[in-house]
Amino acid sequence: MDYAALRAAYAALSPAPASLADAAATLNTQTRTSMLPVAPVPVASVHGVLLLAPSLDWQRIETLAATPYSAGWPASPAQADMLVAAARNAVTLATSQVTAIQPADWGGFLASLSVLSQAGAVSAASLAAVQALAVFAQPAWSPALTVGDLQTALAQP
Repeated sequence: MDYAALRAAYAALSPAPASLADAAATLNTQTRTSMLPVAPVPVASVHGVLLLAPSLDWQRIETLAATPYSAGWPASPAQADMLVAAARNAVTLATSQVTAIQPADWGGFLASLSVLSQAGAVSAASLAAVQALAVFAQPAWSPALTVGDLQTALAQP
């Protein structure tokens, strides 16, 4: 238990709770946000964000995946190859039997989408919407705080 963080959280409560039991109950309702998924992210949700984007992101991804080079993409063959590979990975994922992106694979998937976004194939709004699919609220204190935890934290120098 991080007693320094607990002391700071207790001190930040406003108005001050009437008792340590009230403080523990209030602190146990707090959450923190995790940008890394704690559960698999459904492929259908990611595909839906890109497919329904007003900026036609999915159509651009499909076009890029089907051609090795397009006049609208960077002239460097290495950049073009990287873009084509990222687009093909996205299309393959959307059309495969895989139903969810596992937490361990999420970072690599977002890296591919970021490459496509930097090249203009995926809008910044779509990238942000896909990233938001993996934002999970978790309890700020786990296991749940007790009055004893608060007493211990407040007793420490």
